[in-house]
Amino acid sequence: GRISFDLGLYENAQNHFLKGLSLISMYTIKNARKVFIAWLGRTYIYSGKINEGLKTLNMVKADREIYFFLSEAYFFLKQYRKALTCSEKSLAIDVVYPRVPDEKIEWIDGFSLIEGKYSRLSNRGAVFLRLLKVFRAYLISHCLGLKEGITEFYAILRTGKDNKLDPYYSLYYFLYSQLLQKSGEDETDDYLTILNKALKQLQERASRIEVPSDRTKYLFNNFWNNHIFNEAKKKNLV
Repeated sequence: GRISFDLGLYENAQNHFLKGLSLISMYTIKNARKVFIAWLGRTYIYSGKINEGLKTLNMVKADREIYFFLSEAYFFLKQYRKALTCSEKSLAIDVVYPRVPDEKIEWIDGFSLIEGKYSRLSNRGAVFLRLLKVFRAYLISHCLGLKEGITEFYAILRTGKDNKLDPYYSLYYFLYSQLLQKSGEDETDDYLTILNKALKQLQERASRIEVPSDRTKYLFNNFWNNHIFNEAKKKNLV
């Protein structure tokens, strides 16, 4: 399901998560249902079925991950205040991750089960936390002003480390570049320089995908990656 989601095959991802829900219904696995429902809701949102996604996410008690997916849904609906509220609620929830992953699956959230497993960062929630902070900064720009959003982005990206371990850095740079373009200022960073960083990060990650057809899907079917590539193409960076 997660592979299909990253490749932009959102309908396929929905089917995988629905099958997962059917399977776990036969077993008693604590919190697994919530994680599957959260990602099923997110796939609905990214496939354009936003109301269905909201309905699905509201089936269970909101946690950090679900609040984040709710903020994405409201963002796509252009309800930026609601999106920011959900984003801040997500960040306000304190989550404790096991420092050393073991063979037991901890159904805390979907990010800790994938990004948290392969990352060498001591904190398994570090990637998800940075993603939350970046998206909040983007929402701040919509609700409180570009200057406030750019300041938040600048602080996050300048203090961030281990960017090669974080698969979302291309998205971070892309969202940041959009704010810089709208502001028309280059006091902090240059728009095209940051957009080019987003492109390079995306291309580097895509180059590791061995199957050519999957690489193409990752670049052009994935919602955000497609936006990055098209924006870079418009600016003759590709």
